[in-house]
Amino acid sequence: MKAGVCLWFIRDLEQGKETLRLNKVNQVLQLFGHQTGPVLRTFHIIVSWREKAEIQLHKRPASWLMQDENR
Repeated sequence: MKAGVCLWFIRDLEQGKETLRLNKVNQVLQLFGHQTGPVLRTFHIIVSWREKAEIQLHKRPASWLMQDENR
């Protein structure tokens, strides 16, 4: 099987060159049943346990706060 790209392109791809032609990258990836494409990035926010507790407190219904005040 051949990807239809030059050997130097494969070497650049393996070495992590930052600028490559995506159509050529897709030609190589098609040999393995894959392709490149846009991906939605998600961000994970790191919060302390105190901040988590405050967030949980604000998510509770107002009736919970009234019950707590009556105790």
